[in-house]
Amino acid sequence: MEMSDLIAITKSDGNNREKATLARALYKNALHLFPPTDSGWEPTAITTSSVTREGLEDVMEIIRKYFELTRANGYYLHKRREQSRYWMYETIQEDLRNRFYENEVVKSNLEHYENMVLEGKLSSFAAAGELIEKYNSTYKHNN
Repeated sequence: MEMSDLIAITKSDGNNREKATLARALYKNALHLFPPTDSGWEPTAITTSSVTREGLEDVMEIIRKYFELTRANGYYLHKRREQSRYWMYETIQEDLRNRFYENEVVKSNLEHYENMVLEGKLSSFAAAGELIEKYNSTYKHNN
């Protein structure tokens, strides 16, 4: 689960005002139960209303302060680099997965191996290994 840096309780106007204020207090109390964030930021909860415009400038100010803090302490750049690394691996995995399942030999054998696994005639690991071998042999053959 990812921790929020800001909880904005919306529709804090009219008949909802009292409930929103109570919700903000409950969230603020709950946020103190979590360990400190890696970013050094202290999450908070506020109430907002697009009708009365209450809290909208506060949201922007909190976001500005968050970026100011995390850029100054290096967390922002660190997190961006971590995300870039994550997406590099995701892109590789997606490309390899697509190449594997689009391979004609794999396509023509996949149902057979799936049935073998479902019938208990072959373990999932053995079936995967054989399909990967078939894929690799066609790949090596084409290069």
